[in-house]
Amino acid sequence: MTPSLPAWVEKRDGRREAFDADKISQSIFAATEAVGEPNAFLARELADGVLHFLEQENAAEIIPTDQIVELVEKVVRELGQPALAHALAQARARPAAALQEVKQDASRRTFTYSLDDDFDKVLDGIAAAYALQSVFTRDLIAAHESGILRLWNLMSPVLRTMVLEPPDRQPTKASWKTAWTQVKELSRRAETLAVDSAERYVAIHGPEWMDGLVAAAEAYAHVVVNLNVPTPPAWADQLAAGPLFREASATDATDAASAGSTAAILDRIAADEAHACSVHWHLDSRDFEDSQRRAPLEPLLTRADRLGWISFVLHRRRQPVLLAHGLTRDHPAVSMRVGLSLMEFLDHPGIDHDGSKLLAKLPSLARMAVSAGVQNRHRLRRLNPDLSRGFLLDRARLVIETLDLQELVEVTTGVDPLISKPALDAGLRIVQTLRDAAHEAGRKAGLEVAVADVEGVVIDECLVQPKDMAAAWQAAGSLLDGMDSGMVSVQLATNSSDVIWRHLQHAWKTTGVALVHFRGTLASGAA
Repeated sequence: MTPSLPAWVEKRDGRREAFDADKISQSIFAATEAVGEPNAFLARELADGVLHFLEQENAAEIIPTDQIVELVEKVVRELGQPALAHALAQARARPAAALQEVKQDASRRTFTYSLDDDFDKVLDGIAAAYALQSVFTRDLIAAHESGILRLWNLMSPVLRTMVLEPPDRQPTKASWKTAWTQVKELSRRAETLAVDSAERYVAIHGPEWMDGLVAAAEAYAHVVVNLNVPTPPAWADQLAAGPLFREASATDATDAASAGSTAAILDRIAADEAHACSVHWHLDSRDFEDSQRRAPLEPLLTRADRLGWISFVLHRRRQPVLLAHGLTRDHPAVSMRVGLSLMEFLDHPGIDHDGSKLLAKLPSLARMAVSAGVQNRHRLRRLNPDLSRGFLLDRARLVIETLDLQELVEVTTGVDPLISKPALDAGLRIVQTLRDAAHEAGRKAGLEVAVADVEGVVIDECLVQPKDMAAAWQAAGSLLDGMDSGMVSVQLATNSSDVIWRHLQHAWKTTGVALVHFRGTLASGAA
């Protein structure tokens, strides 16, 4: 047989259970705790070494527990950690009752607070601490607390993001209530909702539907409203068979109605002081050729207080339609977001500000993030069975977010990657290494993984000369090209519609950019 990881583990009492590679990391982390130096990342690195040797040497589908334990101790010792190997041997020699007592002690946590703290914040802190401890294993909790992993989406057992369901085939007169009810019901399944082609909902249900959506977003869940999407969603053609479009195609009828509704939708969202909705405005080549297509946006582009909630999506052929970070029509849900704090990782013991060491150790950090996604999926399946309906949870993605990528490259190379080819190449190696490791770990875990830069590579107009702007955009696109979803954040010197569209033209020419966000200047943001 070809060497591979075993499928099953045979316990000492004869029981069999599925082989779980993460348990090796957890046992090594317990050993680091036992020697008084808890180190979650070291445990993951050593576990990856164990798995490498096991995969090379094992040819059996079923492997005894004792054989795994002996290999773990041997590899940990040979990798230069004799104290941890000794702690593992001691743990193996303990009676089962003693081990159970240790596990029970480890599961107890103390939450401290000040009487000066706001009571609601104390309750939120307790809820977050409980969620963290009840969902994730101790090694991942330690990585989260050390700052190298950021585990979000903890407060309630729901998805991070999902797509709003298609409109009803038979529109009702109570369209305000229709939108309100739909958002309220789906908020039990996701924190954030994305509306695919909102103009089409309004064309079918009328403008009151948008009023209900905004009101429900204020009460229940943030909503990302996608507008100007060039390709219609699949349900648009399905609705064409209904009475609404009996004498016209879905595309023709809906486009005619939506042309007049886009401006009204933007006005309704802009009037919401709670900012419960944000906008993803989709662009394709026609938007740069026909200025009338972007006319509804023009009143908002010079206002810093409104520009902040608009993101521009570059809509390219043969690429997924991006509806929110990590969310596409093929993957209509995001189960969790995990952030990788790359600057914290650079400071981590064993890396010590060495960029080459960070690159070598990055795959282990990616595998930790995937493990967090798997553990959170178990939690969602157990606590919210409704998410398994229609295989929604199985199709949901884990989004791994790179934090501080641009800063990391600049610190390790001494140069901003937007102005230096060697620095850009270093950044590309980081992105490719991370993406390859994350996708491979996700494949083995049966979890769809997307790597995204949610913070965004920053282009600051005050720091980049106009003659160098095209090159800066090209470099930003190259750096993000290896991501599943890359964003550029532009810091504007002045809020000018012409300047914004000039940046978007640069973005359109750089294929690695999926999203563009602008930061306006307060001085020019007056109404």
